[in-house]
Amino acid sequence: MQAWYPLSMAISMLIRATRVFPLAGPPVRSTSAPQGKPPPGSRASTSGRPLGSDPATGQPVLLRHGRYGHYVQLGENGGDSKPKMASLWPAMDAESLTLEEALLLLSFPREIGLHPETGKPIMAATGRYGPYISCDGDNRTLPDYESLLTTTVSDAVLLLKQPRGRGRRSGSSSVLAELGPHPSSGAPITVRTGRFGPYVSDGTVHATVPKKSDPAAVTLEAAIELLAAREDKLRSQGKDPRAAKPKKAPRRRSKRS
Repeated sequence: MQAWYPLSMAISMLIRATRVFPLAGPPVRSTSAPQGKPPPGSRASTSGRPLGSDPATGQPVLLRHGRYGHYVQLGENGGDSKPKMASLWPAMDAESLTLEEALLLLSFPREIGLHPETGKPIMAATGRYGPYISCDGDNRTLPDYESLLTTTVSDAVLLLKQPRGRGRRSGSSSVLAELGPHPSSGAPITVRTGRFGPYVSDGTVHATVPKKSDPAAVTLEAAIELLAAREDKLRSQGKDPRAAKPKKAPRRRSKRS
C-alpha cells in the first residue's frame, strides 16, 4: 500500500517546487543527454539515482531519465511485476527532487471521493495529456497539476457535468444554474463553469465564484453582489465593462486576377 501524505504537506511540497519554477510559466524541460549517456547528476539509465526508500513497502525510489524526460520509479526492474512509474510535473526540478516529492508523484492515481449520485469512486490522475479526473470511465481534464491536490468532490461533480470538449471547444463554458433576472437590467444571471473554474455572469460582466464557496449553492443575491464588486473593480481601473464594443471592420476580399 502506498504511503499517503496530508493535503497540507502535499501542497507545501508543490509550493516549494513552484518557488523555483512557477506553474504559470512554460513547462520546464528536463536536461537531455546524448544517446547512450546518463543525464547530468544521475547514474546510468539502467539503475537511476536513488532518492530513498518507500516507508510503506521498503522498496527503493529511483529518479530515472527516459525518452520523454525524467520520471520516478518504485522498485528495481526485473521483478515479477512492472515497477510503478510517474513523470515529473512541469514545476519540478530533477536536480533538486526530494523523496517526499517523488512519493507524492507515485501516490497517483488517488481517490478524491465517491460520486454522490452514482456511488462510483472519483479518481485524480496524470496521463499523456496532463492531469485529469475520472469516474466510471468518464474523464475530464484539470486546468493544472495543482488541481490534483485541491479538487474536491463538489468540484469534480461540476466538472463531470460539463460536456466533453474537443479541440478548441474544450475551453468553452457551460451553464450550471439559472438564478433569475438582474433587478436593474433584467438580464438573466447564470452560474457557469469554464476553463478557469466556476463564475457568475449577467452576459456582460463575469465574476469568479470564490474557492471557499460551493457553486451549486450560489444564490441570486450572492451573484448580484459578486457582479457588483467585479464591476466596481473594473471601473476603478478605468474600464467600463458595459461600454459598447466597437464593431470590427469587415475583411476586404482580395481580388483575383
